[in-house]
Amino acid sequence: MKKMLFMGLVIASIYGCAPRNYTELMRKSTKKTLAGDFKHYDFFSYPTDNYGVATCYLLEATAPNFECDTWDCLNIKPLPSDMASQLSINEFSAVGTGPQITLSDKVKRKIGIKAILPEVFNMLGIALDATGTGVKTIDISFGPGHVRNLRRERFSDYLNSLPSTKRLSVFFASGELVYVFSDVVLENFSVSISVENSLQSQLDAKLNNTVSAGTFSGTSLNMKLSKNAEGKYTLNSIRPLIVARWCKKVSGPGVLNDANPGTDYSVQTNLTK
Repeated sequence: MKKMLFMGLVIASIYGCAPRNYTELMRKSTKKTLAGDFKHYDFFSYPTDNYGVATCYLLEATAPNFECDTWDCLNIKPLPSDMASQLSINEFSAVGTGPQITLSDKVKRKIGIKAILPEVFNMLGIALDATGTGVKTIDISFGPGHVRNLRRERFSDYLNSLPSTKRLSVFFASGELVYVFSDVVLENFSVSISVENSLQSQLDAKLNNTVSAGTFSGTSLNMKLSKNAEGKYTLNSIRPLIVARWCKKVSGPGVLNDANPGTDYSVQTNLTK
């Protein structure tokens, strides 16, 4: 019988330990799999299940200017439980579906050891060295991949329906609103590992001690940890993961940016909250 543990991983703390070429690896894999150049998109340093389509900022997409994330901006509560509604954001976005994103075994281990497992183990209070000592095998799977575009008319109607005193309404009316127009998401993300006895005993102890507590708080990524009868541990995402996004600034007071999608925009799109 599987033991489940919900884990919230705070992405900001992961950025520093991700391998420097992770972003480029994901960019190349996305371009190859989804058949696009994605030159307007900025890729996250690590998958996150937040800050995608409809996330809003004031003037530029940077942490100090963050206003609200997807679900909060659109006032969707509670979050939908079915994958189709999570992907379409309750029909605020159009969704184009592609195949799964694939990586070589060598790349999988590099990403897993350097970017994923250290943060997961750190949250559990277990040390993992830079070479992944104690981890015998690791398998990572992604996808299917999706490109989502914000439905402009629906989003514009929503912004116009807000009370004039709401901050989003004020920024939209003043022409200062920056929003995420499009993103690339993965429907699911899974990491499976087999470990040596030293790590197995530590992982089992953590599962036994924390499973009854249930949920760990996190703002950017939520994953479920389980152990099967063969002793393999698996972490599965429970929401679509945002890989990359494209930000736009409104083109004028009360007017969304409807320029040709092939146009470059002088909008800062640092991928921070």
